[in-house]
Parts: sequence; C-alpha cells; structure tokens
Amino acid sequence: MSVYKYIIRIFSTNTAYRMFLFTLRLMNKVPFYGAIRRLSNPARESLARNVFGIEFNGPIGLGAGMDKEGRYYNSFSDYGFSFVIIGPTDASGIRKSIEKIQEDKPRTVLAAALSKEHVTAFSLAYDFVDMFIIDAPDDKMLEITGDILDARLAYETQKPVLVRIGREYSRDTLEHILNFCLINGVDGFLVGSIENVKKVNDFCSGRIPIIGYGQIRTPEAAKDMLDSGASLLAMTTGLVLDGPSLIRRTLKYLDNNERRQP
Repeated sequence: MSVYKYIIRIFSTNTAYRMFLFTLRLMNKVPFYGAIRRLSNPARESLARNVFGIEFNGPIGLGAGMDKEGRYYNSFSDYGFSFVIIGPTDASGIRKSIEKIQEDKPRTVLAAALSKEHVTAFSLAYDFVDMFIIDAPDDKMLEITGDILDARLAYETQKPVLVRIGREYSRDTLEHILNFCLINGVDGFLVGSIENVKKVNDFCSGRIPIIGYGQIRTPEAAKDMLDSGASLLAMTTGLVLDGPSLIRRTLKYLDNNERRQP
C-alpha cells in the first residue's frame, strides 16, 4: 500500500476529499508541476473517441462533486482526465465557474451538472461549457428535463444534454424515464452502477451514449463498466481513496487491451 493510500484511509471520505483538494492546491503552486504532469500523462491515440459529437482524448473524466465551482478543471486534466464535470451546482456556482473559465481557458471538455435553479444555471453556462447533466429529484426530473430542452431551442448550436440516473428504479419507472428522454431528444445519460448501465444500454439498444460512474476503483472495474455499455467513465471516490495514479494505471490498462484487439 502506498503512503498516500495509508494516510487517506485513516480518515473519512469527506475528510479525504478535502485533503485531496488541499494537496492539489498546494502542488499547483510548484513551478512547472502542471507541465510535468501533462508530460507524464500523454494522450493515448487508441483511447480517443467521439461521443455526443465531441472529441475526447480518452474515456475517463472527473465525476461531479470534485470540482463543484469549476476551480481546478485544468489541474485535473493534467492528470489525464478527458473531461471534467463541474458541480453539482446552481446559478450562483455557475457564476463563480464562469469567472474562472474567463480567466483560465479550459484545456479539457467541461460539463456542468445542474442540481438547482436548473434553467437559469443552464442559460448562464451555455456559452462556457461543452455539455450539461441534469441532476434533479425524481418527482421533478421529467419536468425539469423538458424545461431545459425547451430552453436549448433558443440556441443555434445544440449542446448535449444528459440526464443523471443515479439509483435503482422499478422496471416500469425506468422505462418511463427513458422513453420520455428518447422522445424529447435527450442526448445521453449519466448512470450509476454497472447494473444500471446494462439496463439503460439494453433499453436504448446501444444507440444513446452513457457515462458510467460508481465504484470505479480498479482498471478492471473501468473496463467492466465500458464493456457493459458505457461510452465514457466518470471517476470520483476512487480517485480520492486510491490517488491520482489510479487514472494513469487505468488508461495504461485500457490502452494495452485496445492494442491487443485484432
């Protein structure tokens, strides 16, 4: 076990999260640290892919909850993440993110996970991020999704809108949600657990892209999620508990598997 893992596992997940961000801020002050990270995490051509009409240099991104106000997206991209999910956030959080984005041009794909004031936050962020994730309570999910899709009609460029499916639903409820989303033009789903990824992928016949998340703690778990139907992955807790080396090891593992394909 590395020193990092030993120290982190002494504390709760929330404390570990705060320690991780503190360490990230500290390392950002080291001259040339970001450039060194980028050199040690080169893009792997075999893992590049186009999803939602967007070019990603790999399948692994940073999940929601790590960069809630869009402060560290470029620092995270230096570790090899091909996209960063800002949030979950509201209009106030989006305003703070915009200030940072205007100061520091993103070097990675940005997604905004919207959890409150959805339409206002969506409108504020539209010109500054690449895609959106609707994170809404069950009783408001379809209403808010419809409002966001209606708001998107005002824009010439139709940026991808995804809906988060984060828990287990009954078969009828899940099918109702998916039918609504497919009929109304949702572009994809952020889905927790391999089991849910399989269900959503099977229902949609593999036609709608899925970002899978949850319990991605090993390179093998990442591959299993992709094999289950996910087009992209979002890491969160695994990164905090296992350290930044997890993404490097996972990308290497996936790259080696791709190269072995006939």
